Amino acid sequence: MLYKSLHFKLVLILVLFIIGIISLIGMIMLNGVFDFYTENFNTVISQTLNDDLLKDLCRVMTGDNFYYSQRNTLRAYYGNLGINAHYRNLYILDMSGNYLTGTNEELAQELIKTPNMIAAMDRRTGNKQSSGLDYMDYAVYLSSDMYNNNINNTEKRECIIYIKDTQEEMRIFSWKIFAIIIQILFTRSNNGSTAR
Repeated sequence: MLYKSLHFKLVLILVLFIIGIISLIGMIMLNGVFDFYTENFNTVISQTLNDDLLKDLCRVMTGDNFYYSQRNTLRAYYGNLGINAHYRNLYILDMSGNYLTGTNEELAQELIKTPNMIAAMDRRTGNKQSSGLDYMDYAVYLSSDMYNNNINNTEKRECIIYIKDTQEEMRIFSWKIFAIIIQILFTRSNNGSTAR
């Protein structure tokens, strides 16, 4: 009787230890997924929206509807930026955060002023990512005189290039990892109960 009680306690401790270790590994993996996606997002956007492209986008800021020219210029970079209708969209906004043009007019109506967008409205680049949010975003301020102080006395024009990602791909991947962890935990705990 004493042996059975001791055996049960040892098996229980072992099962709890395995569950604890697998849960810890799972948490580390899920955090790693977030870190990878956010770092990759920022790297891809900043490398694509480099000085050369930004200069091109500023050069076309001449007419009243310059943002259509910017959108046409940016179309060639949609693949590099990962722009698609489901997960990641591009918007060109005025300095109040109002939609001018972009890839999804319907979603543009639901845009809220995020810290990154507010940074761009303050004429800075907004590229900070926070865990716990259901999106990642990146905002770049542009003005017609940014790269050329001599603009022939034309009116200064400003805008924000705003990219927003729903993190849907990251959530799908995280759920797959979570499902694997649950499956491992369930298998381990079943093995532990069978050993009893």
